[in-house]
Order: sequence, then C-alpha cells, then structure tokens
Amino acid sequence: MSRTDGQPRPGSVDTGEYRGRLRAAVAASAAPHGYPLAPWTATAMTSSDRGAPGTAEVLALLAGATLAFLGLGAVAYGGSHI
Repeated sequence: MSRTDGQPRPGSVDTGEYRGRLRAAVAASAAPHGYPLAPWTATAMTSSDRGAPGTAEVLALLAGATLAFLGLGAVAYGGSHI
C-alpha cells in the first residue's frame, strides 16, 4: 500500500540506495574474504598429497604469517606504529 503524501513507507529502502550500499559492502569484504581462500586451498592440496602437517609445521606457518604481516605493517607505517 502506498502513502498518499508521496513519502516512502517507514522502513522501506530505495532499490538504488540498497544496491549502492550492497556494492560498497561487497567491495570492502573482497580482500578479507579472498585472502584466506588462497592459503586454505594450498593447504588442502598439500595435505591431500603429503598428509596432515605436524604441530611444528602448523606453528611455523602461524609464525611466518604473523611475521610477514608485521613486516608489511612496518613498511606501510614506516616502522613507527608497530
């Protein structure tokens, strides 16, 4: 049912506005969503060929990924914020 005063119903969303916000949400989440897919896929392929990794290998992966992230942060911020 439409309103006679020409105003949208409370709670209604303009389709163009909704699609614009949806585009922004998809764009903002593309990298955070896509990044885990690459290592997870590589891990799945490797473990299917070589078996599950041991504890030391898992911890080495965690340490390497953390150090790489910290290194990129140091480069991005000039080392002053880490």
